[in-house]
Amino acid sequence: MGIALSRQWVRGSVVMLMGMALIAISGCKTVTAPQTPGAMNVYIRLDDYGQGTTPVVVRFSTASFDTVEFVSGETVACDGTFLAYDSGPIQRLVNYGAYTSEVARQPANGAYTIAYTPAHAAAITIPVKVVNAPVKAIQPVNGATVAIPTTDPLKIQYQPSGLDNTTILAIAQDSRNHITFTLPLGETGTLSVQASQFSGFQPGPGTLSLVRVTTIRPGGTPFRSVQIDYENIAKLQIVWQ
Repeated sequence: MGIALSRQWVRGSVVMLMGMALIAISGCKTVTAPQTPGAMNVYIRLDDYGQGTTPVVVRFSTASFDTVEFVSGETVACDGTFLAYDSGPIQRLVNYGAYTSEVARQPANGAYTIAYTPAHAAAITIPVKVVNAPVKAIQPVNGATVAIPTTDPLKIQYQPSGLDNTTILAIAQDSRNHITFTLPLGETGTLSVQASQFSGFQPGPGTLSLVRVTTIRPGGTPFRSVQIDYENIAKLQIVWQ
């Protein structure tokens, strides 16, 4: 499955890409009418690169998974940073939108706080503890030279986390924005990317990202449902050959 997308868009994980595909299939739309918390699903994604800032995505949807955009004074924030509604070109294709920003990275024992504040009402908060499970790549490693597969699949080895409700996927990219990826799989210590997926890849600088996704579904909130995908991401700088 090879595709060409911008570097900025690829920063969001392929997990969200597949979610967007499901939304497109279901024919969902965007609604702006005020919703009670109990009528909304909340999806939260945090991308932990082990350094720098942490990208945050928060999506609200109705029981039929229509995207909710707030236009009546509601706000969405993470650790005090307000998140802006993003409905860029890719998202508009499927009537998809979410609240996004980047926030200061929390320490290994820390937590993020997502806050939804209705108009003229108190904030509703959702704590998200850091999932301290950085991805350790065994082969290839950062800085390696990697042959572009022509017949045999690319084998990627990593150290499994042993965490429950956790999957892992790989994203490969060359300097011309050719991209391919695997589907999320249970952690076995090995991922394979078929040679046919590298059609069009060019020799030179590139990246190989390993994305560990831990899914949490907390109860006890006033929302209809809450799902959190905490992503630990190792982005390896490599040279395709």
